[in-house]
Amino acid sequence: MVEEVLSKVFWVVAATVFAAATVGYTQQVPCYFIFGDSVFDSGNNNNLQTKAKVNFLPYGIDFAKGPTGRFTNGRTITDFIGELSGFKDFIPPFARASLERAHIGMNYASGAGGLREETSEHLGGRISLRNQILNHKKVIKKVNVPLHRLEQCLYAISIGSNDYINNYFMSIPYNTSRRFKPNQYAHSLILLYHTHLKSLHHLGARKVALFSISKIGCTPKMIRSHGGGKGCAREVNTAVAIFNKNLEDLVKDFNKNVHGAKFTYVDIFSGGDPLAFKVLGFRIRHKACCTLSLGEELCAPNKPICGNRSEYVFWDDIHSSEATNMMMARSSFDGPLEFAPLRSAESGTFFNQAIFNKNLEDLVKDFNKNVHGAKFTYVDIFSGGDPLAFKVLGFKIRHKTCCTLSPGEELCAPNKPVCGNRSEYVFWDDIHSSEATNMMMARSSFDGPLGIIKENSEEREKQIYKRASDAYEALSTRLGEQKFLFEDRPSSLDAIFLSHILFTIQVLPETSVLRTKLLEHGNLVRYAEKLKLEFLEAPSSSSSPPLHSFPSSFSRKGSKPKSKSKTEKTEEEKKFKKRAKFFLAAQFLAVVIYLSVMGGVSNDELEYEDDD
Repeated sequence: MVEEVLSKVFWVVAATVFAAATVGYTQQVPCYFIFGDSVFDSGNNNNLQTKAKVNFLPYGIDFAKGPTGRFTNGRTITDFIGELSGFKDFIPPFARASLERAHIGMNYASGAGGLREETSEHLGGRISLRNQILNHKKVIKKVNVPLHRLEQCLYAISIGSNDYINNYFMSIPYNTSRRFKPNQYAHSLILLYHTHLKSLHHLGARKVALFSISKIGCTPKMIRSHGGGKGCAREVNTAVAIFNKNLEDLVKDFNKNVHGAKFTYVDIFSGGDPLAFKVLGFRIRHKACCTLSLGEELCAPNKPICGNRSEYVFWDDIHSSEATNMMMARSSFDGPLEFAPLRSAESGTFFNQAIFNKNLEDLVKDFNKNVHGAKFTYVDIFSGGDPLAFKVLGFKIRHKTCCTLSPGEELCAPNKPVCGNRSEYVFWDDIHSSEATNMMMARSSFDGPLGIIKENSEEREKQIYKRASDAYEALSTRLGEQKFLFEDRPSSLDAIFLSHILFTIQVLPETSVLRTKLLEHGNLVRYAEKLKLEFLEAPSSSSSPPLHSFPSSFSRKGSKPKSKSKTEKTEEEKKFKKRAKFFLAAQFLAVVIYLSVMGGVSNDELEYEDDD
């Protein structure tokens, strides 16, 4: 219908773009290896003697294969990244994979694993990063995975959380917090990380995504144990931030000094603030979705869980939900680049921008509520600005400028070459959008030819229909049962109103609000029927059906014009007829042009049938 405006489509696409983007991707890298802790673990702890395993319901309740050992209700961050990178199957855990899978990829991550060997020893068995790399070495050597293939693979690592949760901030049985200050402890961890990365690089790893530690001080467990139960544990987050800064510096150092290294630092710390999750639609941000046994951090087996899982940040007392994992994966993944494209520190910028926009939206609401006469509108061009959204919308070049830039500049160089296919570029120069992007943003903000901005469109639509209803009521009262609106002869106003009634009843669909409101006034329908019979159709011996059942004056191609008897009409009647048909045709043409421009129908689908 005309009322359904295209701007809404853009935001629906943006909201579902992640699902769409996982369909039809070609595989971006030949193989994919995963290392880390419970954030990435997909089942390596299942056969270990450990408390850190989750091969039971409700874990995996939203995963196609059920409980597999993933520490969440569904997919992990690396599962989503694998899908986006074009892998048809999930990367299997080392504990259950055939050796030949080493040519495609393996997941070595282990819940409770850490950089330090003693980390999480109170929980029982676990596999440290050092031993994960040793497992990788054994497998690739045994099946002779070529070095040149390994150099093309994607490696993802998330490690370090347990070195804080299950070591530094657990004074019994660990003494590291007494031996090291936060900066000293972070430095000691980075030295270990450096050693392990050198080993991995020696085994062929070149394209390595190193995930920061998230804001673990904002997990329900740490809020309760170190935040006084009232908010994020600042002490914990501050210590983790030191580690993350050192890790980012380590990545830069590798890329600068180690041959062939293309390491990427992926920041999932900056966006882990509860306010950021609030902006992103997560309603429950400090509570586990599943039932916990007293004093435990993992879900109790086969106990009740929340129904609205997509609104929870956390699945259990420390691990994120599938919805959170998807959001983290989207903020890390940035379209098909040279290697499964991880967006380094941009994820923090993403969340910070979201916080600003939420504050701006609240400011607009505050003005409208408290400032006399304010009719401010917040126009959201942030939500649909994801590179994957632009991909779905047909933009082929999303990370490159259309024009030529001088070195170190962000604006186009004067009189230099520009791209030919400008409609396929998101960006014109190094920071500003192209005309094609501007048009898309404008269309998504503008709600049809009335200039109704998206946020107030429903209210404006109600106002328009209210005014139309009031107009019908006034005209109905003025007309009564008279033949014409004024005096005893037809006027231009009768011609205009007749054309409007004919168009509304015979062209608009039965579901039209306008048509329904008009039909409520029987005298207006009778008035139009009489004028139509007298001035637009010749009288015949057979009685005519009521107006609302007449075939439309606008017929499909191939329909034949009605035969009409030739009766003499006065000049006044001829003038009235021409005016009525002119106004009728004008309304019809206006709607056809609107539908054509907005993509509704083509001009040749409907045809005006003239008998003159």
